[in-house]
Amino acid sequence: MEHDEGGNHAGHGHGKAQAGHGHGHGHGDPTATPASAFAIGIGLNLTFVVVEVVYGLLAHSMALVADAGHRARASPMMRASSGSSGGAGS
Repeated sequence: MEHDEGGNHAGHGHGKAQAGHGHGHGHGDPTATPASAFAIGIGLNLTFVVVEVVYGLLAHSMALVADAGHRARASPMMRASSGSSGGAGS
């Protein structure tokens, strides 16, 4: 994204010239919740597990396969602990 000398882009600024005016907008998804962010993290972790298993078997690497097993086992434990401890799932 291109910025001008004041750090402006898309019709509004973020540079020093704009400091303190408080335009108050966000760049994130307003519907995102900690639970949905956690679900995305679990999904990415499980995807990585699959990739590690496949490449570990192809490369005959017990280290990759073992790490995949560790990651796969950690995902459900993280989910269980988040619900019971008032973490991201609550």
